[in-house]
Amino acid sequence: MAMTPNLVLVSDRADDRTLVAAALRSAWVIAHAAGLGPACEALAHAPCDAVLGAVDAADGSIDALLASVAAQRPGTPVIVVADCMDAEAAVELLHAGASDVVLRENLPRRLPLALARACAVAAQRKPASPADELVRTARQLPSLTDNFT
Repeated sequence: MAMTPNLVLVSDRADDRTLVAAALRSAWVIAHAAGLGPACEALAHAPCDAVLGAVDAADGSIDALLASVAAQRPGTPVIVVADCMDAEAAVELLHAGASDVVLRENLPRRLPLALARACAVAAQRKPASPADELVRTARQLPSLTDNFT
């Protein structure tokens, strides 16, 4: 049985929680943080597979959120939500560490795909565990029976 992934939603807008819940249809467990301070607390103590941050979060810029996620949960994808944004600003956010940028009006349609894509990329970038490295190394070693052929 697959585990339900966890999302930290950072937004001071009440309608964002409803919009995100409707878009994800119970596929994610959503923890709401109404600004940067509560988001840092959630990142420190709550399970988190991805972060959804609104550009208009109350007590900090999205850049501060990106830096906080990078420091507390390296490799965790962050998707930025904005009411409107030009391409240059979106590219700057991507360079600053955002996984994707989604316009709020497109959230119901684009959020599930954006989260799936961001989490898949994060999983590919995740360093292998020591056990995974041992298995990979063992597969590269010649078999004991290779010497008896």
